Amino acid sequence: MQPLSIGISVLALFVSLGGVVWVQRRTDSREYAKWRRDTLTKTAVDLIKLSTQRSKYISSYITEFSSHKRFNKFDDQSGFMISTNSLLATIEICEAEALYIEVQKIISLHRQSDDLVRRFISDNATQMSPTIIDEIGNILGYLNRVDTLHFSLILETKKAVQ
Repeated sequence: MQPLSIGISVLALFVSLGGVVWVQRRTDSREYAKWRRDTLTKTAVDLIKLSTQRSKYISSYITEFSSHKRFNKFDDQSGFMISTNSLLATIEICEAEALYIEVQKIISLHRQSDDLVRRFISDNATQMSPTIIDEIGNILGYLNRVDTLHFSLILETKKAVQ
């Protein structure tokens, strides 16, 4: 009888250890999923906040010029690109490819709008260009497209965190 008792005890020990390992792995998986969800949500919100601040800055800069026909020093917002690159890296770490693509689209539009603003400044630094209305329209058009991409980013974030 004694070997049977030992066998049952050993079997119970292995079942208990297996249960502990299974529970630990399941807990780790849930914790990772929660961390990923929280990180992606915070990253998307931070990116939209930065992007909106930059869009408002450019819009008010262009509006100021068109209203007063003068330039204040343009802040190129280089901190925006540094911050967005770190947010992009965070999304890459979380392995959210669709979200990564949406963020790249937003960053690309900001780069393009930055080029337009720089061209606008150089074209109008000394005199009013006859195409100033078109240039302002192009810049504001890019900023409107950024707002549309914010909505797409929100949708992709919702998908990624489900």
